[in-house]
Amino acid sequence: MVGYLGLIPLLRGELDRAVQAFEESLRIAQEESADRVPLHQAHYSLGLVAQLRGQHERAERHFIDGLRLTHELGDLVNAGYFLKGLGQTAGMLGRHARAARLLGAAEAALEGTGSPNYRYLWNRALDEQVVSAARVALGPDAFEAAWLAGRTLGLERATVEALD
Repeated sequence: MVGYLGLIPLLRGELDRAVQAFEESLRIAQEESADRVPLHQAHYSLGLVAQLRGQHERAERHFIDGLRLTHELGDLVNAGYFLKGLGQTAGMLGRHARAARLLGAAEAALEGTGSPNYRYLWNRALDEQVVSAARVALGPDAFEAAWLAGRTLGLERATVEALD
């Protein structure tokens, strides 16, 4: 899978090289492959790069496309990562209640599949930044209520809410 060739440059911070590999992977998956897993993986990787570049609207589009695919495929493991990405981008775009709900839903989804909360450790800093800003913007009680509501949504309802 061509997309994996972008992971080393991504981890090295060579974002242009990473994007080239991820976009090539996306193109191949769209044009030549009946396997849709590489397609959602390309969207996830491109979403991460967009986050790193501060292009949160672009990241959101990639995470939405990827979440839609994981939902269609019944890919429970990766759905949580797309919810997390959408929660992070919501927070960076100032949608704090949405961020808290989606991050709560992502946490529950990842716990439910036994998946680690972060694929990449550097993504933890963004999570902490978004959660901290949401706590301040919403206040501690409203933040906790939104977070707990997200945790109890269930993956199906969280996916529908995230795709709206």
